[in-house]
Amino acid sequence: MVVPGKVTRGTVLGRQYDFVTTELWVRHEPVGSLSVAVSAEGVATTTQSARWRMSLIFGAITLAVVAIGWAVSRRLTNPLSR
Repeated sequence: MVVPGKVTRGTVLGRQYDFVTTELWVRHEPVGSLSVAVSAEGVATTTQSARWRMSLIFGAITLAVVAIGWAVSRRLTNPLSR
């Protein structure tokens, strides 16, 4: 049986964590609760890092497409100017 979890934010030893808590079921009976925590700082740092990386990749691809388009257009129009 799958029960959706509840997301909460809490502090442990001065650090912020995001907790997902749900009921723990054994043999179709609830026997307790299960909680998983992830550091809120780690999520924010990872998100920021991914944002910069994706921006750089997008910028590089955009410049490459513009350069290739310029080179192809020069090769196509060069014979016309002769």
